[in-house]
Amino acid sequence: MKSHGAPSLRIKTILIGKNRKAATQALVDSGATGIFMHPRFVETHRIKTRKTPAPIPVNTVQNTEFKGGPITKFAELKLQVLGEQGGTHTESAKFYIAEIGKEDVILGTD
Repeated sequence: MKSHGAPSLRIKTILIGKNRKAATQALVDSGATGIFMHPRFVETHRIKTRKTPAPIPVNTVQNTEFKGGPITKFAELKLQVLGEQGGTHTESAKFYIAEIGKEDVILGTD
C-alpha cells in the first residue's frame, strides 16, 4: 500500500464481539470500498468468521487482481471509534478478511 507522500489517517478503535474486545489503530483509506481485517488479527484475537456466499474478487487501485486472491470470509462485529476528546461512536460493521499488509484494520469510505 503506497501513500504517495500523503499522511496516513489512523484512528483508535475497539472491535467488540460476543465475548471479547480487541483494540487497534485502524487505517482510514478513502480509496478502499469496504472494511477489511487482516487474518493475523483474526487469529490473534480469535475472532469468529463466517464464509461469504461466494468468493468476492478484489482489484487493486491499479485495477489488477489482488495477490491474496478473492475474499472468502468475513466477521460481523461492533466497531467503536474512540474520539480524541473522549467521545465514542459505535456501529455494527462487516469486516472482510484479507491480506492487507501491515495493517490490522482498514476502514474504507464507501
